Amino acid sequence: MNIVVYHLELNGYISEQLQAVSPLLGVEDAQRYSSFSKTEDKIRFLAGRYLLALLLRRHGFSVSALTDIKVDSFMRPVLRGATFSVSHSGQHVGVAFSKQVCMLGVDIEEIKPVNIEEYLAI
Repeated sequence: MNIVVYHLELNGYISEQLQAVSPLLGVEDAQRYSSFSKTEDKIRFLAGRYLLALLLRRHGFSVSALTDIKVDSFMRPVLRGATFSVSHSGQHVGVAFSKQVCMLGVDIEEIKPVNIEEYLAI
């Protein structure tokens, strides 16, 4: 099984650069994108789809396959003929992708300093 993972650090990317992806979104993705009230959430969502578009093209799919993304009963995005997982945290976005249908997941967590004294005081 061939699984690839892409990572994008959003520092330096601006929403106008990622806006080029928005016309490629399918109906369900466009609705989801519109539901975000924070600009940062919209940018992270588009960055995930940008990475997915790169992966699709590099693995023989048309970028227009982004319009075929549906949401399953668990609210996970799905694409016929491939499996992908998107995660974002802070300024980081990651996408795991396989051309095969399989169990696949990726999770990114931004590391933040923790004041252990605050937790010990609880």
